[in-house]
Amino acid sequence: MAIQNSISGIPQTSVAYRGQFPINGMPVGPKDSYNTIGGFLDPNDTNNAAVQSLTFGYVVSALPATPSQFVVGQPATYILRGVAKFDESIAYNQPFLPTGYIIGTDATLIARGWFRISSYNKTAVGAIDPVLGSLVIVDTTTGEIQFVAAGTVTAPTGWFFPKSVDGDTALTIVDIDANMGNVGGVGVTLAVNIA
Repeated sequence: MAIQNSISGIPQTSVAYRGQFPINGMPVGPKDSYNTIGGFLDPNDTNNAAVQSLTFGYVVSALPATPSQFVVGQPATYILRGVAKFDESIAYNQPFLPTGYIIGTDATLIARGWFRISSYNKTAVGAIDPVLGSLVIVDTTTGEIQFVAAGTVTAPTGWFFPKSVDGDTALTIVDIDANMGNVGGVGVTLAVNIA
C-alpha cells in the first residue's frame, strides 16, 4: 500500500512542523467514505479526571442522554461514539500536545469508515502485534487500542471488545502495512462501525 497524503498534503506518517510523531486516527479514503460526529470532551465528567487529553486514534464514549458530551474510554453504562480523528490544526499549532485533544475542547470522531494507526502498544495481558484476523481490544479508562489473538474469548481486566449498540463488533482490522508504522514496524488500517 502506498503512503497516502491527507487532503492538505500532509503525509500520514509524520508531521515535521512541530516535530515528528506517529499519526493515529487518520481517515483512509476520500471525505465521503467515512462519517464523523462532533461534540466536546466533557471536563465535568469524573471519568475524564484521570486523563488530561484524548489521543488521536483512541476510542470515545458518551452517556445515551448526552451523546455529544464525550468521555475517554468506555465506563459502565456509556455507549461507544467513535474514534478520535486526527486533526492537522492541532498537530501543527499545539506544540505542547500535538497528539490529541485536550479535555474540555471540541473533538471530532470517526463513527463509520476506515482509519489508520501507525503506533500501538502491547501492555495488555495477551496483547500481540496485529495480524489479519486478530481481535481489537480497548482500554476502558484511556480508550487505547491494542490487539489480541483470534479466538480470544475474554478481554483482559480493564479492557473490552468494542461493540456497537446492537452488539456487533465495532472495530476490525482491514489491512496491515509493514512500511507504515514506527512502533512494531507496521501501520494498521481499521474499520469502525459504531452507528
